[in-house]
Amino acid sequence: LDLPCRVLIEGPPGSGKTMLVKMLANVWGREESCRVICKDKRCIHVIFKLVVLLNPSDFQGCNSLAAVIQKSLNKDLELETIEDALIALKDSTLYIVDNVDDVEQIKNPLLLSLVEGKAKVSRNATVIVTSRPRSSFKKPFGENFTIQEFNSEQKDKYIRKFSNETGLTEKSIRESLEKSGE
Repeated sequence: LDLPCRVLIEGPPGSGKTMLVKMLANVWGREESCRVICKDKRCIHVIFKLVVLLNPSDFQGCNSLAAVIQKSLNKDLELETIEDALIALKDSTLYIVDNVDDVEQIKNPLLLSLVEGKAKVSRNATVIVTSRPRSSFKKPFGENFTIQEFNSEQKDKYIRKFSNETGLTEKSIRESLEKSGE
């Protein structure tokens, strides 16, 4: 892929979209990954200085991307601090928006400006969106991928592997997947 880009990952419920993007964010978030995994310039740690995992509900009631991130983190970070970081890292940020499954979510102007790269801080950023299949949502994306559904054996194997790699319990992974509809 040429970066920055807009990527749409589609698939039916249970196909692993959420698991994939959570794994990306988790791998980026683990500091020790750089010493073990990053052996070439295509590694997520080399390409992106910031990875932000969001859900469409995070955008509700917000008037800026910094406010969305502040809301999603549930932290007492100052809005100005977040805005400064987004501006400083605007060319090396990966935004992931998981579960954009409702047409009303697509109409959210802030979410749409992120996806289309119209906001100053997202113009040169890479954006990945996961969604259930829909043909009308493909316009702003340069790359479209479809994930086929895992069978139960594949899902169990992947959860075990993800648990071993991340240190998360299989139970917590399954609960997270159930909560997200995957």
